[in-house]
Amino acid sequence: MFSTVIDANDGTSSVDYSHGTVTTLSIDANTPYFILLTLLIATVVLGLVHWFSKKMRIVRMVEVLPGPSLSESNNAFTPHPWLAHLSLAVDFSGENPIPGYPGVARSFDNLMQLHKQFSQKDGIMRLWALNPFKLLPFAQPLVFITDPEMVQQVLKDKNISKDIIKEAEIYGLCKALAGDSFLEMLEDTPRWKHQRKLTALGMNQSLLERTNSVTIKLLYETVFPQWDGTASAAHEPTFTMEAGEWCTRLAAEILGIVAFSRSFGGLDSDATKKGTKNSNHQSLYALFRRLQFIITKRSERLPFLIPFYFKENKEFQQCQDKLNSIIQSILEERMSKYNQGKAVQCNSPENLAQQSRSSQLSRGEFNDLLSYLMMEDEDDDRYRLTEKELLGNVRMFLFAGQDTSAIVLSQTLYELATHQSTQLRLQKEVDALFAQFDSPDHQPAYKDIMRLEYLDAVTKEALRLHSPAGVARWNLVDIKLTKGDHTYSIPKGTNLFVYPCLTGRGDGQNHESLDEFIPERFLKEDRGNQVSGKPESCYMPFSIGPRNCVGHPLATAEIKVVLAHLVHRYTVRKTEGSEEPIKMVQINIMPHQIMLDFERRQFSG
Repeated sequence: MFSTVIDANDGTSSVDYSHGTVTTLSIDANTPYFILLTLLIATVVLGLVHWFSKKMRIVRMVEVLPGPSLSESNNAFTPHPWLAHLSLAVDFSGENPIPGYPGVARSFDNLMQLHKQFSQKDGIMRLWALNPFKLLPFAQPLVFITDPEMVQQVLKDKNISKDIIKEAEIYGLCKALAGDSFLEMLEDTPRWKHQRKLTALGMNQSLLERTNSVTIKLLYETVFPQWDGTASAAHEPTFTMEAGEWCTRLAAEILGIVAFSRSFGGLDSDATKKGTKNSNHQSLYALFRRLQFIITKRSERLPFLIPFYFKENKEFQQCQDKLNSIIQSILEERMSKYNQGKAVQCNSPENLAQQSRSSQLSRGEFNDLLSYLMMEDEDDDRYRLTEKELLGNVRMFLFAGQDTSAIVLSQTLYELATHQSTQLRLQKEVDALFAQFDSPDHQPAYKDIMRLEYLDAVTKEALRLHSPAGVARWNLVDIKLTKGDHTYSIPKGTNLFVYPCLTGRGDGQNHESLDEFIPERFLKEDRGNQVSGKPESCYMPFSIGPRNCVGHPLATAEIKVVLAHLVHRYTVRKTEGSEEPIKMVQINIMPHQIMLDFERRQFSG
């Protein structure tokens, strides 16, 4: 009926019917895999093309912004063209090391040079990590915003700020210190708002007055006797001290008692001796410092390499475990007393009638910050802090509260030591206040300290120049920032940075005067040169907007009270032959050391 003929040339077969021939195709077994591979390659190529086009768009938009160029000769910010602006964080050359901090760059000095060259005039500056390979996956644009008007837009203008969140990677690095706290929450969720509300309630007048009394007690019963004893033992009128560590220990002790009703023993005579490691209390300072140093090192590395630093990771985990153990003991002790008080109060209807349920069951015998964090909401208890959140928030306040206050306090002492006329004027104002009290046991109240105008000016000027914290943000969409007639477009996914210490230096016609320590600019009689008379964000040491530092009343009170009592009792001078403090960007902007001499004033009480 029909016959089949095989074509030897192409492998096709023909079936010969009586009225025609039908040709069929034989499909190779590997053909489906070939098709899939082709589709896969096409998908990858299309993905790369899409990614490349997006990256090119980001590069084009960012390169329009002011910033340094690698084509410039003798570019001080580029140790090697492949590494570009990483010298802001890492010292690869080792030619100008920071004593005690090997491998850490003089990052703030570099950043200040860049600021003066670019953002001080334009209010905005861009850098590239891993420039000139801007198209690599790890190459990220960094945009620093210093103009007050544009800072307002980023942090307060709802039309713009609604599309800007916290930078996840940077705040993720801080999680080892801040824990599961509202600081680590990236978006303004109801849970974040609840935790911030509780904290704001805790920063009340009663807490600030307690800060004054606690600080006075620590200074006159512990700190000043130790200092006077040191001078007497050496038979010298003065004694020398590294102010940074002392300020951190004092700030931690004040915060521990005021916020958590717990002493950490950091001011004990044995604990303040360098190298002592015989108590968990004393080690809290060392734990935070070591964790901060490791986190800074991690921020300089590619993320996928971090797990391979085995020895460092082991130490990191040990420090975290020890820190959690100390804080856990605080919470367990408080929770036990909280439950006891709850049982007693629930059996006393007459007491419940006098106070609200939330204040009775949570604060009990305490009136500190922790009592507010533990507060129950009698109407809505959905967002009551879990034990994990309590642990995280305690860690966050211990870190943020002690570090920032201590840095500003130590920097203020250094400014007074190098500006003797300013110190003398402050001493006269403080002495006049103390003269109103008839005995050393009768000390000025919180409200008395807060009324001192020149002390307020000194504190504000120190905060303007030395505010240690920065703000890191990440925009979810393209945004436009305006400064006068200029408009700057910033592409989606850019790392945005705001440093208040740069913003405070960048406004006004005479930029050079804004680098100087001149408290008089904040006095009423010099209103024309007053920094605070400019836009709010020009003086914003605690940031602005809904995510500003909620603990700023406590920090300000602490700094002012310590300064008032200290300059009344001692004169501060820079230690002869000591180095200028070198600022480093280690989560916060901190000095490597501040060596000062303290001399007891003979006529003071």
